[in-house]
This record gives sequence, C-alpha cells and structure tokens, in this order.
Amino acid sequence: MDPLALAVALSLGSAVLFGALHARQQLVNRGLADDRLRDLQRPFDTGIENNAALPLRNPPTSVPILALLFARGTRGADMQEALSLAGLDLRPGGFILTQVVAATVGITTALLIAGATPIGVAIAVPLAFVGWFLPRGYLAYKTVKRLNRMDQQLVDLLSLMSSSVRAGFSLMQALDSAANRVGAPLQVEVEQVLADVRLGKRMEEALRGWSDRIPSPHVRLLVTAMIVQRSAGGNLAEVLDNLAQTMRERVELKHQVNALTAYSRMTARVIALYPLAIALVMTALNPSVYGRLWTEPSGWALVGVASAMNLVALITLRKVARVEY
Repeated sequence: MDPLALAVALSLGSAVLFGALHARQQLVNRGLADDRLRDLQRPFDTGIENNAALPLRNPPTSVPILALLFARGTRGADMQEALSLAGLDLRPGGFILTQVVAATVGITTALLIAGATPIGVAIAVPLAFVGWFLPRGYLAYKTVKRLNRMDQQLVDLLSLMSSSVRAGFSLMQALDSAANRVGAPLQVEVEQVLADVRLGKRMEEALRGWSDRIPSPHVRLLVTAMIVQRSAGGNLAEVLDNLAQTMRERVELKHQVNALTAYSRMTARVIALYPLAIALVMTALNPSVYGRLWTEPSGWALVGVASAMNLVALITLRKVARVEY
C-alpha cells in the first residue's frame, strides 16, 4: 500500500475516532450528575454525617486502551486538575486523543507536501512532535490567560466583599454576592468553595482547597487573610480594603514590568526566528545551492544544530527578560 495513502487514511481515521469518542464522552457525562446525587444521598441512608470527602465518579477516560495509561499513579488526576485550571471541558483521555490526532495530521501534512521520500520523513518527524505538543501549548496559554483574568477580578471581588460586609452580610454571603457580580472564571472557583462548605467542609478547609487549586499569589493572600481574620477577629471590611489596595498595586506593577520588557521579549523571538526565515528565503531564491540544506544528511544536521542553538538562545533571552516581583 502507498505510504502516502496510508498516512491520509490514518489521519482521517483518527479524526473520525476522536469525534466518535468525544460524542460518547458527552453521553457518559450526562449520567455523572445522577451518580453524584446518589453518592450524596448514600451517607444519609447509611447514617454517615459528613459526605464532603466523597469523590466525584468521573474516570479520566471511557476508552479501555487509554484507561491503561491512567491505571496507576496520579497522572489522570494531575491532568484533570490542569484541564480544570485552564477552564477546558475535557477529560484526560480526550486530551490525549487530541494530541494523537494533531501528531497524525502533522505527519500526513508532511507526506502530502514532500511525498513518501526521505525528505518527507525528515519533515514528518518534527511536525509530529509539533502536533503532539501543540495541545499542551494551548493548555498552557489558556491556563495563563485564565489566571491573569482571575487576578484582575480579585480586586473587584474584594471591593464588593468589603461593601457587602459593611452592609451587614456574613463572610459567605459577601463572597457569594461578590462572585455573582464579577462573573466567570472567578465565580466558578468561588462557587466551588461555597459548595464545599455547604456539603460539610469547614470554611478554613474549603479556602485552603481553593488556594491549592489556583497557583496564584493573590489567591494565597486572600485565603491567608480570611483564615487569619476568622481565627483572630478584627475589622474584616478594613482587611479586605487593604488587601484590595495591595493587589491593585501588584497588578499595576505587573503591567509596568511587561511594558518595560516588551522590547526584550520581542527581540528574543526575532533572533530565534530570523535564521530560519533567512534559510527559507535563500532556498526559495536559489534552490540549487541552498536546497541541499533540506535534501542531504549534512544539511539536515546543520539545520538541526542551528535550530537547537536558536532554541537555547530563545530560552536564555526569555529568562533574562523575566522579572520576578
């Protein structure tokens, strides 16, 4: 069988399989709410007083083959936490399938462009790696974007909570009212805290769970302040106002740092991409000479070494331009 036709068939088959499994996952998820309700009802039937620790029965995947990857260790739970932190409605099995489909599409694209030749194979290998890690890059992008959005919402949340506390609201009532007004994604996390409290957890434990889920220094500041205030007492409205002012200054400082380091970060990207762009332009202008970079093993070695050095330069320059505060 023609390798090119085989690659195309594998790509199409992977896409169809991913679509079918995603549809099956949506059908399975419809029964998870009923399962959770039965789990919550069971303690009352058996006389158990606290059901806050009952787990949600949501396996990492419903595909038997992929289930073997999550059978041992905490890989499935860790990946599910990463997906939840990014705000993606996807289970670990679906994320792995997305990586497989992206890698297969990369291989198929290379073979369609260069054919089943040594050049095509040489291009297919890096494209497969790019396809495999592209979903992870998207996951990291969504995570950073969601965390930055929550940091911005926290300032408004604290101001609203302070006003609610002065109006006579309790801490939970103020937290609930403020979260409903700031909206997602912070509202989702606050609702999780309130749900934990309603299901029997102590307020301090629910707040610590929030801090553990969200790796943000602003969330840690808020959780620490609320826990200390509940244990030591004091003027909660004044504490929230001071904390809001501190977070507002930190956000402004972050924006200033990003503005001052924008030129250095752009320079790092240009320096990393410039040699590759020049090589492609020279190959297009004079393929008889520079085409050897892509057709001979020695050229492949030179391109590989140059790419590795550019990657090291990019990482180094980004480290230099990163400011910790």
